[in-house]
Amino acid sequence: MDYASPTLTGTAMASAMDKWPAAARLVAVAAVGHLPTATSGSLGSYTTPGDTTAKRPDHVFALFGHGVRTVCLCIESKTHARLLEKDIGPRLTLYTEALFESAPSIHRTEKASPWAIYDTSWERRDVVFASAGSYLCTSDEPFRGLPEGTSLDIQIGIAFSADAQRCTFHLRGDTGRGRALVDYVATLPNWGEFATIVVNS
Repeated sequence: MDYASPTLTGTAMASAMDKWPAAARLVAVAAVGHLPTATSGSLGSYTTPGDTTAKRPDHVFALFGHGVRTVCLCIESKTHARLLEKDIGPRLTLYTEALFESAPSIHRTEKASPWAIYDTSWERRDVVFASAGSYLCTSDEPFRGLPEGTSLDIQIGIAFSADAQRCTFHLRGDTGRGRALVDYVATLPNWGEFATIVVNS
């Protein structure tokens, strides 16, 4: 079953999700201003550098098949690694855990089914939350400029070919959970001919 925010229309959400392999299906694109439940208050501020309160992720993915529990991967996207903030990892998961305590707005039971209003009782399943930072990089130094203390589980450096027709995802796990997830993601099929996965230590 898929869930989503109403600010992503059924057509847009279906189009985005259908491009991803089933094992890494897009749950929600949580860019700033795109989640109606993403308000300030108890969840805190989202714009102050160095803030220690919850931070809205830029992207949220569900990873299936890694262990018994579904993994919710919360991603902070930056142009460069050096822009990642200190302790951003726990802030991303804190926000998403709080968000998932509320019922979704729409859902569908099958991939080909139309989206419908979610009007039944909601109980969050047992989910593992993990965090990642994503940024542009070069293949020779994928994590150059990465500051210490981001407290992220996974680093994702993305390098594009000179003709911009291919990209390489440089993955590095910085925690035990992150290393296990990186090893799992690297084994997933259907990344396509235009993407290459490289696991870095």
